[in-house]
Amino acid sequence: MIKITANDLIKLSKEEILGKVIVFPTDTVYGIGALAKDEEAINKIYNLKHRDKTKPLAYLSGNKEDIMPYIQITYQNTMELMNYWPGALTLIFKKEKDLVEKDALPTIGFRIPDSKCALKILNHFGIMAVTSMNLSGSAPLNDLESIEENFKDEIDYLVIDEEIQSKTSSTILDISTSEVKILRKGDLLEKINV
Repeated sequence: MIKITANDLIKLSKEEILGKVIVFPTDTVYGIGALAKDEEAINKIYNLKHRDKTKPLAYLSGNKEDIMPYIQITYQNTMELMNYWPGALTLIFKKEKDLVEKDALPTIGFRIPDSKCALKILNHFGIMAVTSMNLSGSAPLNDLESIEENFKDEIDYLVIDEEIQSKTSSTILDISTSEVKILRKGDLLEKINV
């Protein structure tokens, strides 16, 4: 494990982090991520978390523009909900039809975190597949010591920037059809009119 600041991490190229997993703070909890299309690193995430491969990872992006090619708008107030970004809201969209491969999920989840550190990383490397830093089914680990103690040999880069976090996972709304489904209630839900 290499402990690193976000400023030093973004001196690396995409090629240099291929196959690598990165733990970094977000506005909610610590996330573990990999480049969006890096199957080797994404498999590492599933293995170290003991996560069921049928459970998809969410994707974090630095901006809305990068997300648009991946999604279809099926819910009438989609753009209104996207105005809560950056923030603690994960939206599940219907996947752009050209991206749905055989047996692949027809939906995809995106979030833009309200975190200077995370946005610095995402704006440099592009969209990343990210999930909370924990063993699947356990509470998220929200301090560097616990993360290091539990996962030190399995993490490639640990971003050590300190940032204020809510320590509550994001609200998840499924807007892949014409109606909204609440999949997880987070702090933001009371502010959203759905």
